Amino acid sequence: MKFAVGLVCVAACATKQAPAPANSQVDPATAVQSANANRVDNRLTPDVVLATIRTRYLGGVERCYRRHLKRDASARGRVLLSFTVDTDGRARDSEARGITDRVDGCIAAQVARWQFPRPTQDARFALGLELGAN
Repeated sequence: MKFAVGLVCVAACATKQAPAPANSQVDPATAVQSANANRVDNRLTPDVVLATIRTRYLGGVERCYRRHLKRDASARGRVLLSFTVDTDGRARDSEARGITDRVDGCIAAQVARWQFPRPTQDARFALGLELGAN
């Protein structure tokens, strides 16, 4: 039996400071420093996150799913996954929801071990994993 795990989508956002009010004056040097401080490192784009997951981590997700298939051979569906990559490149605050609590917990535990290129500030990602047996 083949297993299909597909990455459906990814969205990324980084925590940013609120912009200054329109009627306030801002020193240009401070504005440039502030803009640079809020920029996520170019190495950690949604494409980099997806490629890293595909090449390094899908096997762990598939193991979680295969274990569940032994209990329910017809199981399939989408798991919505979200996590933050901290400035050390570690995934944290992972959540998985979709198939069952057991599968979701297993996947969230896998994500907790994931490592990515280091961003200059914490970056939040969300994606959907389509799980099914072929």
